[in-house]
Amino acid sequence: MLKRAVLPVLVALALTSCQPAPIHHWTEAAPEVQAAHAPAEIQAFIDAYWRQVWIDTYWSRIVALSDAIERARVAYPSGQCGGDLPPCWVMMRESRGDIRVWNGVCYAPFGYAGRRSPCGVSSASGKWQVVRPTWGGYGGYLNAADAPEQVQDARARQLWAGGRGCSHWSAC
Repeated sequence: MLKRAVLPVLVALALTSCQPAPIHHWTEAAPEVQAAHAPAEIQAFIDAYWRQVWIDTYWSRIVALSDAIERARVAYPSGQCGGDLPPCWVMMRESRGDIRVWNGVCYAPFGYAGRRSPCGVSSASGKWQVVRPTWGGYGGYLNAADAPEQVQDARARQLWAGGRGCSHWSAC
C-alpha cells in the first residue's frame, strides 16, 4: 500500500524536475538585475555598431583591392621566364616560381625589415631570389618578395641583361 502511495509522488517529482525553467526576458527582472545587465547590453550594441562601421568603411576597400589584384594577375601571366628574362631553370632552382618565398623555403610578412630572412642568413626573396642589396628598393619595395611578379620580372630582366648578369644567381 505504501508503494501505491509513494510511486505517484515520485513520478510527479521526476516529471516536474525534468521541466525546463521558464525563460524570462531581462526587462521582466527586478530593477537591480536590469541595472547589472545593462552595461553588457549596451556594450553589445556598441560592438555591433562599430562592426558595421568597419564593414561599411573597409570591406568595400578590401573588395576593390581584391578585384584590382585579380585584374592585374589576369593581365600579367604568372611564371614567365626565358626570353629576355633569366632562363626557366634559374627560376625553378631559385624559387620554383613562388613570388613570396624567402631563401626558397619560408615566408615573411609583407615589408619584413629584419636584417636576415626569417629562415636563414640570406635576404634573398621573391621569384628570382634577389638579395636586398641587389634589389635596392626597386619599384619602391623593400624586398623582392613584397613586389608584384611583374616588378620582380622587370628587375630580373635588368640584372640578367641578356645573359651578362648570370653571376647574380647561384644557379648559373
